[in-house]
Amino acid sequence: MKERTKNFQGLRVLFLLGIVFMHANLTFIGEGWLLCTFFFVLSGFLYKHPENTAVYVKKKILKTFPLYWLCLLLYVVLCHPNISIDILPHIFLLQSYIPSSAANAFYYKYLGVSWFLSSLLFCYIVSPFLYKLLERLKQEHTFLILMMLVIFMYIIRSCKLLPKEYGIWFYYISPFYRIFEYTAGMLLAKTIKDKPIAGKMRFQECISILIIIGMIVFLRHGMHVQFVTALFLFIIYYLYTYKSVIMDAIFGNKVVIWIARYGMALYLGHQFLYVYFFKILQLHRAPSILLAIIISIAIGWLYSLIVTKANKK
Repeated sequence: MKERTKNFQGLRVLFLLGIVFMHANLTFIGEGWLLCTFFFVLSGFLYKHPENTAVYVKKKILKTFPLYWLCLLLYVVLCHPNISIDILPHIFLLQSYIPSSAANAFYYKYLGVSWFLSSLLFCYIVSPFLYKLLERLKQEHTFLILMMLVIFMYIIRSCKLLPKEYGIWFYYISPFYRIFEYTAGMLLAKTIKDKPIAGKMRFQECISILIIIGMIVFLRHGMHVQFVTALFLFIIYYLYTYKSVIMDAIFGNKVVIWIARYGMALYLGHQFLYVYFFKILQLHRAPSILLAIIISIAIGWLYSLIVTKANKK
């Protein structure tokens, strides 16, 4: 299983760097609101049901909050935001639950990127119960249910059920929509979990190159948001089902997997560090984002080192 999913770490790094550079107005693969969908779908796909739900939820909370609080503290110290009582939902990662208009954008007020953690933690907490519900489905019905879910998501995105000013909050920020993407990943896992690695196709490597190029082109040049979930489901299916030397070389190499290990620190740290270097210290854009990336990874490495030593004691 680990061998079949290692290339997902490379995709994580690619899309994470896409988000990082987008925040510096250097978009090279697509807008962040498209790329974030991949992380919810993949998290659902990789979910492993625990023996003890309470222990699982506790581990997720303990893994999430200390690093987040560290980055939130560094953000406050370096960027000097005007702090008020409304920081409390952000401290406890509740900001994505609160409806907010695009003009107000409360979910971005403190350490803006943390909305993602807020919604992802919700998915983690409900996933054991969601898993038990999905386990009742017959295997032969799973793919049909997955297709129905994708169509349902397409319909509610197209119908624009909410006023435009609250559309960003519901479809992009809130866990109440993101849980559908997470569920799609879980359904895909149930559909192909026992599927063996497929035999090598003719022109396998050429097909892999075309898929990579096509994915980047679609995302870079404004792929319709309603189709993004389906695209990422296909990419995950392909990487899991077919063995490709090119995919292994690009997404499964040791450097990429090492960076992926500190992906959460990179995600949480890059934006406020970039703001600090670019807007406060007034460095040029390129060195600002490079410094933000390097220091974020260093924070993740040091944090991981401290946690590992603490666990040994």
